[in-house]
Amino acid sequence: MPRMEQLAVMIKKLCPRDGSHGTDIDGLFLTRYSTTEVPRTSLHQAVFCVVAQGAKSTLLNEQRFIYDPSKYLLVSLDLPLVGQIEGASRKKPFLGLSLVLDFEEIASLMREANLPHESAPPLRPGLMVWSIDDDLLDAVNRLTGLLTKPTQISILAPLVRREVFYKLLLSEQGGLLRRMVADSGNVKRVAAGLVD
Repeated sequence: MPRMEQLAVMIKKLCPRDGSHGTDIDGLFLTRYSTTEVPRTSLHQAVFCVVAQGAKSTLLNEQRFIYDPSKYLLVSLDLPLVGQIEGASRKKPFLGLSLVLDFEEIASLMREANLPHESAPPLRPGLMVWSIDDDLLDAVNRLTGLLTKPTQISILAPLVRREVFYKLLLSEQGGLLRRMVADSGNVKRVAAGLVD
């Protein structure tokens, strides 16, 4: 079974009802909707979002960004974004997840991996929709899969969540995440320490 299909199956089993649901893993939320006629959602935290089935759009300053199972969304915490489900039905519900970005933890990873912050401004400050690769998706699947093994969550979830952050930093567009960390007021002091 393809990796994204595996993720969709897991989310569908873990979310028997429509809505956005918190989980036992810190910062991880699962979402299921059987219709596009749902309230538009506002993002108030820095998040990494994956759609396992269906599609979703995000509006920023009248510019629309669409992401589906082939792409992920990464946003900083200071953007006035509005999200809308674009593809969903009872037979094939929208299925997705979001993971809150911990800039302090990501800054720590940057320091350990000797990854500098980005000095040049990103093309789209604070927002990115980009293709998801198998390496990152594997980590996402393992993190989500821990929800079916509750006794392992306390030990393994922090490690796999950290791996997800690390894979994002190493991705082709990881520079934007590094810039987000560097520009974050909460970790400006930490990120500044990464600069030679």
